Amino acid sequence: MIELNNISKSFGKTNALKNVSMHLSAGKCFGLIGPNACGKTTIIKSILSMVVPSAGNILFDGKNIKGEVSYKNNIGYMPQIGRYPENMSIKQVIDMIRDIRAYQGIEDRELYDAFGIDQFGDKNENTIWRNYPEGECHFSIFV
Repeated sequence: MIELNNISKSFGKTNALKNVSMHLSAGKCFGLIGPNACGKTTIIKSILSMVVPSAGNILFDGKNIKGEVSYKNNIGYMPQIGRYPENMSIKQVIDMIRDIRAYQGIEDRELYDAFGIDQFGDKNENTIWRNYPEGECHFSIFV
């Protein structure tokens, strides 16, 4: 469970978030919908500790995330548009993400096979988008 309690964040004179509170249940997917510049990205970056709120706190399983990193191993995040180094293959990007997260678990071969990573893992993302019909490339969702 993730809980935001009266989160506020300002960038200079601009208030990106003002007393935002929400409760996100464990095991559920959620999306943020709203107009440009309404604070969606700031909320997500706050949950991921990429932005430090000016006020309020964020709890993961009842514990404050401030100064913590291990909770991130239990959070999945999928950006609207994935930006990965263009010179890296799909397998290299997956390995990089594993390294960043210090993932020591077992590879999910079922998921790996379902997305056909062996078929195009040695190619970079741009090559895949150019050469595969729409619907066949699920890399951004997989990562």
